Amino acid sequence: MTIQLSNNIPISTVAALVGDIPETIYKVYAHSLKKEEVHVSNRMDEIITLK
Repeated sequence: MTIQLSNNIPISTVAALVGDIPETIYKVYAHSLKKEEVHVSNRMDEIITLK
């Protein structure tokens, strides 16, 4: 599920596929991916630098 979410599959779709609700998907199944953390951190650096 983490891979689906990191590839921009809507949480409602992921939840429907496994027969659960979005809140449970976020709380139980979704985990942070190191690659995504680095990407977001770099993006925040770019945003802050621009201002």
